[in-house]
Amino acid sequence: MVSTASTNKNKGGMTVQDAGRIGGRKTAKKYGSKFFSDIGSKGGQATLDRHGANFYSRIGKIGGKTSIEAYTV
Repeated sequence: MVSTASTNKNKGGMTVQDAGRIGGRKTAKKYGSKFFSDIGSKGGQATLDRHGANFYSRIGKIGGKTSIEAYTV
């Protein structure tokens, strides 16, 4: 099965990843790195308010386990 992203790129179009990268670079140039820091903090606080502190503990353990499995020889 051929993905839409690769099909579009083969036809001279742009993948979703390419468009996101270009948009992110333009946003960074226009607003600076502090903008990304601020929106990241707001998103983190919204997640904390919505899901609670235990949510971060659970996802941290999942990510840690995944990293151990991926990088342990």
